[in-house]
Amino acid sequence: DSRIALLGSGFAVPPDETPLAPLRPGTDAAAAHVLAETELRVCAAANAWLRAAGCAELPHLSSLYARVAASWLATWPELDPYGPRDGDYVGAWPGRWGGAPDWPDAPGPRVFAYLKRYPALPAIVSLLARSGAPCQVVVDGLAPEAVRRLSHPNVRVTREPVDLDRAAREADVAIHHAGHGTSAALLRAGKPMLTIPLVVEQFLTARRIVSLGAGQLASADAPAQAAQGLERIVNDPRFREAAAGVARRHARFDPEAAIADVATRLERLA
Repeated sequence: DSRIALLGSGFAVPPDETPLAPLRPGTDAAAAHVLAETELRVCAAANAWLRAAGCAELPHLSSLYARVAASWLATWPELDPYGPRDGDYVGAWPGRWGGAPDWPDAPGPRVFAYLKRYPALPAIVSLLARSGAPCQVVVDGLAPEAVRRLSHPNVRVTREPVDLDRAAREADVAIHHAGHGTSAALLRAGKPMLTIPLVVEQFLTARRIVSLGAGQLASADAPAQAAQGLERIVNDPRFREAAAGVARRHARFDPEAAIADVATRLERLA
């Protein structure tokens, strides 16, 4: 259809290929075969519905994403979970909602943590408290009682969103779950990070950050591993240098101009 456009991160816009690449690393040949067979069955089921609806069938499942007038990748090649590919990259867009971060008055590198409510959260906040460094911790929807319980003199915990771009600029290092927007904001600011992915999409983003040399990855159920990773990032300048290199490559990127350009192209399609 000449009026359909696809806009999303690399994860949301898979490449038009078959079989689709396995998302989990270390997938062996037997598992890859099962995935390919499953993909064929899903495509057959989709085509049965399309035939009944009088629509053209799909030659393969991912061709669904090619049946558009335009497709834009709202990310950078460095964060694309499928790796750099031929495509219309329009850059990773900003996250400027929320108020200013509230940094404690404490010595040491500023640590920005953007986390979910998950079992190891208290342990992660405890290791930040023991570090003595000024830490701003954001946990969406955290109960007021939990905010009080987790807060320390050097750790400000909030349940309210903060201006992500500003927090990234003001922080020295970060801890987060490797969400695409958070990762992009920190890389745009040239800041190294410890990632603790909770789902597959986050794991794929975390793996890209590690491959760039801009961060470390820790398991969600391994606070000791997180502590070691954070110490490594703080003390090894190579992580800062790698993150700064990504920032330099995108120093001229203007997210507002990119958004306006995509909006103009959408209007033309409409």
